[in-house]
Amino acid sequence: MELVVAKTAFKAVEQAIEMHAALEGLHMRGHLERIDFAYERYLEVARMLRRLRRNYGDLGYDGINGERAKESINLMKNALRIIGEVIDFDFEKWFD
Repeated sequence: MELVVAKTAFKAVEQAIEMHAALEGLHMRGHLERIDFAYERYLEVARMLRRLRRNYGDLGYDGINGERAKESINLMKNALRIIGEVIDFDFEKWFD
């Protein structure tokens, strides 16, 4: 379950970054492009995305860790808030 949480949180942030890129007429093909885009637009989100990716990988190899899953949810929410502020979209209405 924890792996699914981390994977979903990571993918949600990636898709929000894709949304922002699409609004700028860009298409991204991979994780590194999304991370680079995030570093250019919102450094804090890029750091959160890297942490999410690490959680996703670690949970896949290390097994169950509820604290990492909780951290992943919080990182996702914070990243989506920041991206939402930049692109003027309310991701928070989808929380909880």
